[in-house]
Amino acid sequence: MSPSLFQIRRATLEDLARLRQLWAQAQLPILDLEKRLTEFQVAVSADGTLAACLGLQMANQQGRIHNEAYRDSSLRTELR
Repeated sequence: MSPSLFQIRRATLEDLARLRQLWAQAQLPILDLEKRLTEFQVAVSADGTLAACLGLQMANQQGRIHNEAYRDSSLRTELR
């Protein structure tokens, strides 16, 4: 699949239920990540499936990836 088949955007409250599922699948700390919702970017397929999420934290002039999760790990490199 090509990355152009995905819409990349900032996560919203409407994404939270699907993000919880993705975080649980990746064994990430759901309650901690819910508080950081606005730090996440999501990749959504044309059919509305949440394919991936990436948490980005800004510190001074630097950005840091703090968590990421993929519905299908074979898409990891492509979506990064």
